[in-house]
Amino acid sequence: MNKWKKTSWDNEQEITFSTGRRFKIKKQLNDSDKHDGSWQVWEWVPANEDWGWVDNFSPMWFAKENVMKWNSYEKEETL
Repeated sequence: MNKWKKTSWDNEQEITFSTGRRFKIKKQLNDSDKHDGSWQVWEWVPANEDWGWVDNFSPMWFAKENVMKWNSYEKEETL
């Protein structure tokens, strides 16, 4: 079972799937550097060796749920 791991003091979290896909979520900050309740979803892009922004979701559980769905869709496509 894949688990989210906290990677910073401000609740940034990462998950790596057995397929090799890596995602992270982090707080969306407004112009005053305050969390606006939205969470950025990023996916690791091996070709660039950097993170690529995917989308923003709110609240955190919905961002995580979408990442889990994307991974399950990839599994279905490979069957």
